[in-house]
Amino acid sequence: MKMSAIIVLDGNKWNWICGTPDGNNSSLSDWESVRNDSCFANFLLLIPHVLFFFLFILIAVIVSIRKSLRGRTTSSSSSPILFRYPGHVQRWILNVLYLVVLLVSLGEGVLSDHKIEGPTQPHLYVPQACALLTGISTTFYYHVMETHKKSKMVYALLLYWVLAMTGEAYRMTTWVESMSKIDLTVIRFDVIALVLLAYALYIYLEIVIIAKKVSLNCLLVVLLA
Repeated sequence: MKMSAIIVLDGNKWNWICGTPDGNNSSLSDWESVRNDSCFANFLLLIPHVLFFFLFILIAVIVSIRKSLRGRTTSSSSSPILFRYPGHVQRWILNVLYLVVLLVSLGEGVLSDHKIEGPTQPHLYVPQACALLTGISTTFYYHVMETHKKSKMVYALLLYWVLAMTGEAYRMTTWVESMSKIDLTVIRFDVIALVLLAYALYIYLEIVIIAKKVSLNCLLVVLLA
């Protein structure tokens, strides 16, 4: 069933992100063209990164402030021992590798935009820049989660990785369909594949934390029964 183009991508005010000259929106005239458009895929990928960047910073700051205020009233609440969740070392290694891959992805997007003749196309590099900022914010968020022993904060991380992986997979599908040949010599293909692998590993780490939390709660129920 044909659908009219999505409103948020229709109109001259969105031309700046797609690099489309004014009055040249024929590629966004119906749902099929919108769904297969790389700009639309990159725009969708941008949404979770922007939303969760502010969410992670907000939650981490609130938790830190509340903990510091409580620490003033009782000195026994603070502990010199840092509680580490399962996969702590693996996560920080993955964080470094993930941020490096995002830097490469950002550079690839900037260079691709530079090679294209005509208006600049921010959708080639803006999502990667936002993903990089959000990736940095997740490290701060996770540190706060460990420092203040707030295991419930892991659910926001899990949701973010799932949404980011879904958007990246959709971006991969859209891009592959527009290419006649894909192999490992294409930098963009390699970068997207590595990012998808990183998201899968992050999801696994969050599930391990949740599984351990559930198993501990079940053990406490059995012992107290």
